[in-house]
Amino acid sequence: YSNDQKMEQIQKEVIDVLSSYVKEYGDEFEAVIFSRVEADDERFLFISPENDLHKYYQEKLGRVPVIEENTTSSVD
Repeated sequence: YSNDQKMEQIQKEVIDVLSSYVKEYGDEFEAVIFSRVEADDERFLFISPENDLHKYYQEKLGRVPVIEENTTSSVD
């Protein structure tokens, strides 16, 4: 494994543990962790939607992002 792959694996392990705590303790617990992200705690950057591992975090929580379909309206 490269260093990047090792770091990603470590991050996924952190995500696995954190997501189980968020499932158990709820959104307030997640908010506390999110406040750490805002304080530049790099361990939890995946909570931010801009992070590459955010989708993995959402999947572990059982949250599926809503994909909006591009709909066009036609005029008769």
